[in-house]
Amino acid sequence: MTNPILFIYCYSMAFGIGKGLMYSTALNAAISHLKNMKGKVSGFVICGFGFGGFFFGIISKRLCNPDDLRPILVDTYLGPERMFGPEVSERVPTMIRSMCTIWIGLWIFGILTISKFDDTSE
Repeated sequence: MTNPILFIYCYSMAFGIGKGLMYSTALNAAISHLKNMKGKVSGFVICGFGFGGFFFGIISKRLCNPDDLRPILVDTYLGPERMFGPEVSERVPTMIRSMCTIWIGLWIFGILTISKFDDTSE
């Protein structure tokens, strides 16, 4: 995809919808298993999603900028801005594909393992 506006729109829609569906499903399933501990369970689920963002940020940085290069000052039509060179920017599409593969793997794992507690046995 070469149009940045279209990329931002597609990425934000896919990420927002996907993250929202995963978040509410995981929270609902966790609370259904431990009804007497709703606060703790929801806290753990929210904490897990927060740590996920933290770790995926580290992973994406390692994929995109493994040499820890610093941005350089570039003149743009808006004035001077700090930007990464081609060594980093050329790795962005590969990083996005790698992250999507990891997310899809985690999504499939979640779909296969998540369940709603059935307490009709009482």
